[in-house]
Amino acid sequence: MAQTAWRVRRVIGAATLIAICSCDDGVRVDVCPRGHLAALAASLEGGELELMLHDEAGAELARQPLGRSGKTFSSDAWDRTESIEVVGRDATGTTRASGASSITGDVACVCLSRLEDAAAACANVSCVATGDACSFFDAAGTALPACRLEAATQGSYRDLVLSAHPLIYYRLEETSGTVALDAAGANNGNYHGTINLGRSGALVGETSSALEVTAIDSGVTMPPMQPWSSDFTAELWFQRVEEPATDNVILIREQHMVRGFRFGFGTNGVLRFWCTESGCTSSDIIGLTPLAVGTWHHVALWRQGSEIRIYLDGEQEAAGTAGYIAQLASDQASWGSSQGRPSQGRFDELAVYLRALSPGEIAAHYEAGASGMTLVCR
Repeated sequence: MAQTAWRVRRVIGAATLIAICSCDDGVRVDVCPRGHLAALAASLEGGELELMLHDEAGAELARQPLGRSGKTFSSDAWDRTESIEVVGRDATGTTRASGASSITGDVACVCLSRLEDAAAACANVSCVATGDACSFFDAAGTALPACRLEAATQGSYRDLVLSAHPLIYYRLEETSGTVALDAAGANNGNYHGTINLGRSGALVGETSSALEVTAIDSGVTMPPMQPWSSDFTAELWFQRVEEPATDNVILIREQHMVRGFRFGFGTNGVLRFWCTESGCTSSDIIGLTPLAVGTWHHVALWRQGSEIRIYLDGEQEAAGTAGYIAQLASDQASWGSSQGRPSQGRFDELAVYLRALSPGEIAAHYEAGASGMTLVCR
């Protein structure tokens, strides 16, 4: 049962966690306590989700555009709600997903489909709610796959990353030595400079360690390879440890004033991609949100064609074009401080992919690490 790129979010302050699962057969599950109804954003080809509540006569009580970023929807109309409708439209306005719910007690169970005949796919699906769990059945009474968020087990985040087939994946679990083991294969990295291993890691619900870098020209060097001249995604968990006095680098692949790029943050703590010190004339690509000191953030640098995007905590922060000069086969990239530029922070779960991950994949990686929950389909 394959999953497509629907996002997972928690309902903050609610006792019950929710999930919508996207499966090849078109079945999703939404479990919510009364008073907190939520839908999760899809990477619906640039489209939008919209949620509607109806009374027993079919009159609309409330409507909420959910956009693409995911929102929790609470409404006084919930106490009068008899039915729920969720509609997803693509960038052209064509309905690509729709579904309706059954409500038992305090639980709403929603069936959605992204099939061409969206409404028909859920027409004969029934739901039985027990406590805060939903079970779905087809017209013949056969159980259908149900998905929900459950507490992550050790290694859940690792498994999620590996399922996306990274080129390299440094978990930074070492407590000594100079080798950063590659969990994805044979591209081990090398610790260099003055570093601190064994710091507490980023992942909620898992025991992991992290790398702290505060010294100049220190961090993890990757072996020579060529992901940067075509499509790629580089992601990690990063925590600032102090206010920066100058620009900091997180990832740098550069021969100064000749080729390459830098990715890090400015003195205001906002993420930034630039290559002017690498011989290019492209404008800097700058995010919006400062990285909070002492807080773990999921960060991703994304490239497809000439477009560069910056993602922070599962959301796109900035986008632009960059014409940096491709590297030589012998060039290396480094996580941490390089070229005399500082990198005051902690690093965890470093991964590089030979493709531009979908927005849904990036969001799912953030949610899995930040929530301590994993999406389980049975």
